[in-house]
Amino acid sequence: MTEQHDPDILYALVAKAAANHLHCADDVYRLIKEALPEHAAVIYEVAFRAKFIVRTRKILQRLPPRDDAREQLKQTFQNELERVKTDLLALMELSPGKEQFHEKYFSTTMESFNALMNILHDLSWIQNVKIDEENK
Repeated sequence: MTEQHDPDILYALVAKAAANHLHCADDVYRLIKEALPEHAAVIYEVAFRAKFIVRTRKILQRLPPRDDAREQLKQTFQNELERVKTDLLALMELSPGKEQFHEKYFSTTMESFNALMNILHDLSWIQNVKIDEENK
């Protein structure tokens, strides 16, 4: 994993793993650049949570609306979403485009929520790359 602490190498691996179909490629690259190498643990934690959130959202969409398991999973989903948002904001704290990033991904609109889900989907590829590299 040490070579993945190079932002350009990690981004190249993520783009290749995603078959160059990243929804938010520029912002993913910017987050990786902001995080590495000093905050590697944070970006990998974000990637882990992102993968969980993306998968959990798909499960929630399939469960019946009035289901106890769905309600518990929904609460876990919301808690993890808040945690990942906090981590993303922390990574972007010193970035010159912090305000635009916040508006794009954290506004209280459906468009913003969809953008957040798209970037989380893209960031989940970091977790896939990490797992692949650890299994080599």
